Amino acid sequence: LCPFLVAYLEFWFHLVINIRNKTYIKLVFKL
Repeated sequence: LCPFLVAYLEFWFHLVINIRNKTYIKLVFKL
């Protein structure tokens, strides 16, 4: 596995986690 691909996957993984966390926090504050 090439290092560039690993870095790319890590980038997307963290991006998705961040988006999910932000939407989760928004839902919590709405309640």
